[in-house]
Amino acid sequence: MQLGHKVIVMRRSVQSKSKQERASGTDFCRFFEQEMDGLYVLALLLTADHKLAEECFADALDDCCSTASSVFQPRTLMCSKRAVIKNAIRALAPTAKEKGKTVSLVRLESPLAQAVLELDLFSRFVFVISVLEGNNDWQCALLLDCTPQDVTNARSGAFLQLAKAAGPRAAAILVQPNDTYENLGDGWQLR
Repeated sequence: MQLGHKVIVMRRSVQSKSKQERASGTDFCRFFEQEMDGLYVLALLLTADHKLAEECFADALDDCCSTASSVFQPRTLMCSKRAVIKNAIRALAPTAKEKGKTVSLVRLESPLAQAVLELDLFSRFVFVISVLEGNNDWQCALLLDCTPQDVTNARSGAFLQLAKAAGPRAAAILVQPNDTYENLGDGWQLR
């Protein structure tokens, strides 16, 4: 009796999912246009380079449009962000073994946002993917082809560097993940 009830509940769940509309290439184009600022900032924080950020944004749009039929409309944001992240990873190939300061030619008004751009490549990717985007250590490790311990170590180092850059304000800013980039300071109020 109980198993029959579970089957009915599962069937309803599958039916409701199958009724959800799948995204089209047009949906993704519209979505990328609406969310252009946020997706571009994500690409810029990962790449620390305007030209490369634009390329990652454009490649992500192409990727999303070519796989649109496999994505349900409510998941377009997640899919879009993941495509930007994957394109940035493809372009820069960050590894846990790389250490050293990044020299960013990009200059931002916010000292904290600037400090994020100046993290070493791997730490910057870990910080953006795990803290700002809210992915857990396993998801981040899978994306970056490293161990969860590498992610934990890089994130800890990134927090220390950012805390030094932000001064006393750092504790309040860096405590909670935030996928809207609001906490990075002036000029980052994207939504």
